Amino acid sequence: AFQLHLRLLVGLHSQSEVPKDPPQSAINSFNARFDQPLENYPKIAVVPVIPAGHTALRERVVSLRRDLPNTRSTISKNIGKIDESIIEMILATLDHNHFDAWCPNLADNPRSVYNVVHQAVAIETFKHAAVGYGYSFIGAVDLKAAQDNKTLAALYDNYVWSYWKKSYDREKRKPGAHADKVKYNKAIQRRSDVRLFYIFMYIF
Repeated sequence: AFQLHLRLLVGLHSQSEVPKDPPQSAINSFNARFDQPLENYPKIAVVPVIPAGHTALRERVVSLRRDLPNTRSTISKNIGKIDESIIEMILATLDHNHFDAWCPNLADNPRSVYNVVHQAVAIETFKHAAVGYGYSFIGAVDLKAAQDNKTLAALYDNYVWSYWKKSYDREKRKPGAHADKVKYNKAIQRRSDVRLFYIFMYIF
C-alpha cells in the first residue's frame, strides 16, 4: 500500500516509468522557504479536504482521474481505485505546505532538507490515508505498522533510495535502460510461468 501511495504522489503509473528530476525552480522556491535548520520547522500539516472555493485543486483531481493511462498496468488500475478523498487530501496537503508537486531529488543526498521534508510529506499523508482505510481494496493493511514512523521511514528508504534510485541512475547512464530491464524481467517471468504450467501438467 505504501509503494502505491508513493507512486500516486510522484505520478508513476507503470513499472517502466522512472522518477524525474525536480525543476530547478521548485528547488529554489523550497530553499527560499526552508532557510533555517530543519528542527525549527513544525510538523507537516495534513489537510483532509480541499478548501472551499479552491477550484484549481479540484480540477487537478478530475484531470488526474481523466489522464490515467488506459493500460493493462496493475499499478495504473490500482491508482484508479484509490478513493477521491485520498487524492483530495494529498493535493490539499501539498498546497498547504507550499508544494506544487511531490518530487524528491534523487540526484541529491537522501538526508538533505529538501528530501527529508518530502519523506515527511509521504509518511504523514500515508498515515492519514491508512487510518481511513484508503488502501483496503489492496488487502488488509497493518494499521499499527502504518502508524509507526520508524517502520515507514525504513520502507521509504528501501523503495525510494534503493529501488527508485537504482532505476534513476540506470536511466541517467543510458536513457531507456529501465524500460528495457522491465520488459526483460517480464519476459523471464512469462517463460517461468510457462515452464511451471508444463511441469504441473506432466506431473499431475
